[in-house]
Amino acid sequence: MSYQTPQVQMPPLTKINKVLIIVTGALFLLNTILLKTTGLSLLGVFGLSSGKFLEGHIYQLVTYPLITNGLMSFLFDALLLWFLGSELESIWGPRRYISFLLTTVIGAGLIYIIINLLFLSNGLLSLYPFSGLAGTGAAMCVSYAILFPERTFSFMMVFPIKAKYFCLILIGMSLYSGFFSPAAAGAWGQLGAMAMAVLWMFFVTKGVKIPNLGASKATKARNKNHLKIVKNDDEKPPRFWQ
Repeated sequence: MSYQTPQVQMPPLTKINKVLIIVTGALFLLNTILLKTTGLSLLGVFGLSSGKFLEGHIYQLVTYPLITNGLMSFLFDALLLWFLGSELESIWGPRRYISFLLTTVIGAGLIYIIINLLFLSNGLLSLYPFSGLAGTGAAMCVSYAILFPERTFSFMMVFPIKAKYFCLILIGMSLYSGFFSPAAAGAWGQLGAMAMAVLWMFFVTKGVKIPNLGASKATKARNKNHLKIVKNDDEKPPRFWQ
């Protein structure tokens, strides 16, 4: 009796996600080199800081996801862009996918700044800039769970779990971090990204049909070109097929 080893099917890497991975990877390498050679960090320039945002550094609302803090963070974010982002871009198309990214990134950044200013301004961690694609990745997971709730994820890369339950676990972990973790502002930023993803899907993709990616050409041809019997008015057997 032979057993087949499970194989992981990797979707094609789409254009926008390829650009994002290249840009974040290049900035990660540049930031690492600057830290080792000069002690300077790009995090203070491109990361999202509530203080600098109020001073006029509005560009940080769209640059903070491009800066990652470590190698593992970059690799995990790149895998999310590849596996989830590529499929979402294939479904929605480049324009809608860019709209999704901008909505979740800017929305998460604004919620982070509001929570930081209202409730966490006295903490030392409030001075540390918000960065990385964690919020965008969480938004992708929520959107993917809405589109394909019955598909299976590998939780912690080991345990199989349906997308809808994985999404609920992710929300619960973010809520716990938001209330009880020292890095509460970042957790609320992720929750903001997930909330913006739900709102975006409700208002933007409402009424948009999802293509049946699993249907083969032969199946579509059979559904389109079917046979039927044409009867004559007299009660004789049918003479031909259409």
